[in-house]
Amino acid sequence: MWKNKKWMEWDFYLLNLIMIMVLTSVPVRLKASFENIDIAAEAMKSAEAYTARKEGIVSLYYNAAGLTDLDRKEINVQYSRMMLLLDNDNLNYFNAMIGFPVKHVSWAVSFSQFSSELYSEQVMGLGSAFSLFDLFRKRLSLGLRVKLLRIRYGENDYTRLDRLFVNSGYERTGLGLDAGLLLHSLEGFSYGVCFMNINTPDLTLEETGADQALVMRAGVSYSLILSGVLDKILLDLDMEYKKKDIGFYFGIEPYFQNGVFVPGLGLAIGNKKLAYLTAGMSYQLRIEGVSFKLKLIDYLLQFNYSFRFALNGMQAGTYGDHFISISFKF
Repeated sequence: MWKNKKWMEWDFYLLNLIMIMVLTSVPVRLKASFENIDIAAEAMKSAEAYTARKEGIVSLYYNAAGLTDLDRKEINVQYSRMMLLLDNDNLNYFNAMIGFPVKHVSWAVSFSQFSSELYSEQVMGLGSAFSLFDLFRKRLSLGLRVKLLRIRYGENDYTRLDRLFVNSGYERTGLGLDAGLLLHSLEGFSYGVCFMNINTPDLTLEETGADQALVMRAGVSYSLILSGVLDKILLDLDMEYKKKDIGFYFGIEPYFQNGVFVPGLGLAIGNKKLAYLTAGMSYQLRIEGVSFKLKLIDYLLQFNYSFRFALNGMQAGTYGDHFISISFKF
């Protein structure tokens, strides 16, 4: 009887230890904190090489300066499944964006949530962009974004006994600041640079230091104008630097029938086992007509699907990450 009781106690402490190890390793296994947040399906098909792009509301996540050319109100909603068919798969991702131009300034707000059974991250953001000046047929734009970051761990019988959670609670919030510049020329080239988490907010439960590292990203985009069914081809290259880690992101997107069909392919490579392929498709439907108030209607409805598959073996046995979004421009 004594031995059974002793083994029950050891089992309890062992399970407690395993659970805490799982909780504290979740951000590591799913990349660093908030790296799965602010992902757009439209950008994922070109490996998120979007720093030098000015493609509407999606630019909010990659370089807010790209919002400058936002000429319509836009609503974008996305749902994603991460590492599909993973055992006990509860990894979900949702985001929503609303953008609107006001005179010479474009604004956008966003909400993103990445969640699993034991861990979740949320981001609420407000961004704006405007043109600074034109010089030698090149336009320079500035974009800013303020983010409210929230991280939360799951609560259960094991975490209620852990000192870390007892003393520090289960969640932490902080403010993040992003800033970016975009230089756009009439020759088809665009150049962008973006600094994310400039203030390096601390979101660790122990408040031991700046958990969110500064991310520096630079990119170049080239638009090759064609004629016929294939209107143009976009080529993108981004470089990212974070905590001495360097990554390169390549993307290509051909535009068919004036942007009705836009497939894409992307590749990301770098140190720390950064290696994945992406592919996707965007389909745009134009809605024209007359409203009941006898006003002309010219709306755009866009469907986006993207797929990401890791090349480093971390997703063995799964079917990659899938991203689906709908964008309404009016």
